[in-house]
Amino acid sequence: MLLCEVTTSAACFQPVRYQKERRHHRFRLQLPVLLSVPSNGAVREVEATSKNVSTCSVLLQANDSVPLHTQVNLTMTVRSAACRPILLLG
Repeated sequence: MLLCEVTTSAACFQPVRYQKERRHHRFRLQLPVLLSVPSNGAVREVEATSKNVSTCSVLLQANDSVPLHTQVNLTMTVRSAACRPILLLG
């Protein structure tokens, strides 16, 4: 099981272990996430679960690794009994 942080831009990222206060508020959300990862000229999909989300990043837990600094596309699914699933793309 691996933890990785996906950020929207380099300006948002600050190393977590050295930071006393976070720049953006984090929300504890455990939602299914599907990562599309480039791999050897193809795209592979990695299933993950969000642990927390902010306006600039999302902390993910996955059973498969993604190389550092790899650009990925993600689809996060928000489900509710009251409405249809909502897909968040990034």
